[in-house]
Amino acid sequence: MLRETLPSGVFVDLYQLASQVHMGGPKVLSSEDIDVEKPEYLSPAHTVYVYSDLNVTADHTYYTKIDLPIHVRYHRPSVDREVQFVTSSLKYPSIFHRCKDFNNRKKQFPLIQYPCNYENNSLCQWTELIYEKQRESIDISIPVGNQEDMLLVSMVTLVVTVAGCYLLVHTTLSGDKNTDKKKNR
Repeated sequence: MLRETLPSGVFVDLYQLASQVHMGGPKVLSSEDIDVEKPEYLSPAHTVYVYSDLNVTADHTYYTKIDLPIHVRYHRPSVDREVQFVTSSLKYPSIFHRCKDFNNRKKQFPLIQYPCNYENNSLCQWTELIYEKQRESIDISIPVGNQEDMLLVSMVTLVVTVAGCYLLVHTTLSGDKNTDKKKNR
């Protein structure tokens, strides 16, 4: 099991992940509801638990592969023309393992309680695995808008919306006269 704490600038879509479980997608449980519509400045960090089975190679090495789609959130537009990107840092996840026979292991490794699986919040005993990290975090550069462009963007959006509505209404009310002629034949 992986425990990943995601900063407020990124999120996982729990509905997307739930729809992918039957196709071999990751099995994920979140510590709280995740509002995918909230911008970064209104969103808290959140923790997800990712469950996966271990595979064994011929030389008795254990491994797993997890593809977890992570989405970025909208950020506040910058007031400085020079700032075009903001950085969101993803820390490496904590990795935990659960064995059936904990009685012999309690003295060697501390046990931590986390949810047993992705379907419910019942708690089980887990042991944290220590692994070598290549760096402390992964940084994601996220493009941000510029507040000085707000008037231009608003005007273009208004013009395109009005033109699209006009075209839709005009097409709906005028109808396709060629369709009526084909029906009469």
